Amino acid sequence: MGNNKRRYSIHFLEKIQKNCKEKEKDIMLLYYLTLRTMQILISVLANAAILFGVAYFLPYDTATGTGVLATGSWQLYIAGGIILGLLNTIVRPILKLLGFPFMILTFGLFILVINGIILKLLEKAIQAIGINGVSYEIHGIAIFAIAVAIFTVFNIVANTLVKK
Repeated sequence: MGNNKRRYSIHFLEKIQKNCKEKEKDIMLLYYLTLRTMQILISVLANAAILFGVAYFLPYDTATGTGVLATGSWQLYIAGGIILGLLNTIVRPILKLLGFPFMILTFGLFILVINGIILKLLEKAIQAIGINGVSYEIHGIAIFAIAVAIFTVFNIVANTLVKK
């Protein structure tokens, strides 16, 4: 899917160069860059909504010590959305490539393992950034499994709505 986008982008720019005058090229290029910027912004907001959804459906319970502990209000979700976008762009394709045999053996259920790895990496990355008052922690094995399932569903919906 990524190669088709690159081919489309290259084809789009070649079409601009062939069919437009110099001034029109600048306008079309600006339009294309604005469109890509909006897609990236929408992707970050969708990732932030995914993080909010996981934290909303699995709130932290102090009595049992399980749940998703999310502190830091909007800074957490924006930083998490950016980090999640980077992880989805860089790490997810590598994990899918390495896990391809397992994807075939499990009829695609291995994607839950990949999403679990992404979620753990996100948790570690937010801690490593060290923004004051911002943390995102998942406590409990069962809660982590449920969080991965919710994350997977939200990720599928977000990727369907936001064609990257």
